[in-house]
Amino acid sequence: MNELTKTSIFIAIAVVLLLFAWLVQPRDRSVRNDNDMIGRQLLENFKDPSEIKELQIVKFVPETGDQADFRVAEVNGKWCLPSHQNYPADADDQMGRVASDFVDQKVLDIAYRDTGNTDVREMHATYGVLDPESTGSGTGDSVGVKVKFTGENQRILASLIIGKEVEDTGGRHSYVRVPGQNTVYVMAINKNNLSTKFDDWVEKNLLDISSYDLQSVRMQDYSTDMVETDQGIAMAPVFHSYFKVNYDPMALGEKWRLATFQRADERTGQRIDVTLAPEEALNEKMLEDMRQAFDDLKIIDVLRKPESIASAQRAGEVFVKSYDDIETLQNVGYMLHARETQDGMTAIRIYSRQGEAFIDMKDGIVYHLMFGNLTGTNVAGNATAPSADTDGESSADIGGSAATNVLSANRYLMILAEFDESILEKPALVPLTEVPEEGDEEEIARLKQQRESDERSNKQLEDDYADAIETGKRRVQELNLRFADWFFVISDEVFKKIHVTDTDLMTRPGEPQPDPEFDAGLDEMVRPFNDIITLPSNGGIDFPGVPQDDSDDNTEVAIPSAEPEPVTEPEPIVEPIPAEPEPAT
Repeated sequence: MNELTKTSIFIAIAVVLLLFAWLVQPRDRSVRNDNDMIGRQLLENFKDPSEIKELQIVKFVPETGDQADFRVAEVNGKWCLPSHQNYPADADDQMGRVASDFVDQKVLDIAYRDTGNTDVREMHATYGVLDPESTGSGTGDSVGVKVKFTGENQRILASLIIGKEVEDTGGRHSYVRVPGQNTVYVMAINKNNLSTKFDDWVEKNLLDISSYDLQSVRMQDYSTDMVETDQGIAMAPVFHSYFKVNYDPMALGEKWRLATFQRADERTGQRIDVTLAPEEALNEKMLEDMRQAFDDLKIIDVLRKPESIASAQRAGEVFVKSYDDIETLQNVGYMLHARETQDGMTAIRIYSRQGEAFIDMKDGIVYHLMFGNLTGTNVAGNATAPSADTDGESSADIGGSAATNVLSANRYLMILAEFDESILEKPALVPLTEVPEEGDEEEIARLKQQRESDERSNKQLEDDYADAIETGKRRVQELNLRFADWFFVISDEVFKKIHVTDTDLMTRPGEPQPDPEFDAGLDEMVRPFNDIITLPSNGGIDFPGVPQDDSDDNTEVAIPSAEPEPVTEPEPIVEPIPAEPEPAT
C-alpha cells in the first residue's frame, strides 16, 4: 500500500469520526440550530399554557443596581405571588396574555450570530439581552428581562431574555436570546405584558363592593401620641374629629347628607357638636372621590400578619398573645390602649396611627378600615416594615429584591369586617285583619282569607329578613378570612381619598380649596410611631388596671373589635404608661 492510499484512508477515517462526534454531541432539544430558525418556532417544548405552574420575571433595577425577582405560582391549586409571601393572585387573564406572547411564536430574523470574531458580551449589551441574573451583568437598557415558565416537577417549559425593541416596529418586535446561548433573534414579543407590579396581578376591588350599595360612612379622625397628664406621660389616642355622612344614590339633588359632626374643643380636647354655617356645604366632590376609591380600593403591597393575630381575626376577634404581637402591631402603626368602663371593667382595644373609617353597607356589613404607619418602599416596589437590620436591609422585606429602601408616603392599612343588624331595614309587616266570630258568613270568609294572605306575606318578609341576617354573617366570615392574614399597603394618593378629614368635609363657595399635595402627616417621617413608645424588654406588657401575671409572658389579652367611641365620651383618652416597668418575676 503506497503512501497516497494510506493518507486517503486516514482522511476518510477522520471524516467518519468527525461526523460521528457531531451526531452524538449533546444538544438543547428545545431550540433548533440557529442557521435554519427563521420562520420556525424557537421554543418547541412550549405548546400548552395550561401546563404552566410558575412564571418568573427578573428585571434589572437601574436605581439600585439590584434585580427585581417577581414570581407567580400555583400553590394548592390557586395562583399566588411567592415574591409577596404567597398573596392570592388574580392571574388567569394576566397569565394568558403573557403566555400568548411565547406560544407558537416564530423567529422573524436573526440579529446576531456568534462567529468568534466579536465580543459576545458587547453584542449582547448592544441588543439589550444581557442576563439580569448574572453578576455584574451591566447597566441601563443593556440588561434584558428574563422570563421563565416552569411546569410540573420544575420542568422548564420556556426561558428567554427579552431585550430592546426593534426600531421602526412600533414596539411589536423585540430582540431575544435563549439563556446560555449567544444567538440573538427577532420575535414579535411585547414587553408591556411582563409586569412586575404587584397591583397588576391582584384583585382590583379589594373590598369587593358596589359603592352604590353604600349607606353611610363614619370617619373617626384621631392620632396617637405621647400626652402629658397629672399622672405622668402616657401614650394615648388624641381625638380630632368625628363625622357621619349618609349616602342616597337615588336622590334628585344632593346625594350626601351630614348626620353627625363633632370636633375636639381647643381648650379641653372634649368632643363638641358642630353644625355647618349657612355659607358652608358638604364637599360633594371629595365625598364622591372617597366613594369611588372604596369601590376600587387599590393596594400596592402586603405584609403578612403573625398567625396568632390572623387566626383570631379569622374567628371574628382580635387577640394579642405575646410581646412579639404587640411589637408587630406597633411597628406597622397600631397600639393597644386600656381604659376603665362605666361598669368598672377594663376595656382594651386597638387604636391606629391615623384614625379609622367605617363603611356601612345596606346589607348590614361594615368595613372597618384602620390607617397605620407610613412604610418605607424600595425602588423596586417592595414594601418594607419600618424596622431595619444593621446591614441596611429591612428585616421584614416582603418583596423579592434586596434593593435599598427609601422612605415614601405609602401607608399600612388593616381591614376588618363586622355585621350590624341595625343597619338592615326591618320588614314592614302588614297589620292583620280582625275576623269577627259572628256576622255575614261571606264577609267572615273574605276577611279570613285576607288575614291568611297577610300572614303568609308577613311570614315571607320575616323569613327574608332572617335570611339577610344569616347571609350577612356568613359574608363577614368570608371577608375576615380574606383580610385576616394581611396588613395591606396603600399609596398616599389613595389614603388622601379615603381618609377625609373635617377640613376636607366642607366647602365655602369662592373659597380656595386645600392643596391636594399638602400632607399633614409628614412629621411621621421625622418621628416614626414605633420610636415614640418603648415596651418592656422583658416581654411583660403592663396595662394600667389590667391584672398582670409576671410568671407567664404569653398571657392572652382579649381585644374587642373596635367600634367608634360613644359621641358623649370625652377625648383624649389618657392612661399612664409607667416610665420604669417593673421586671418580671
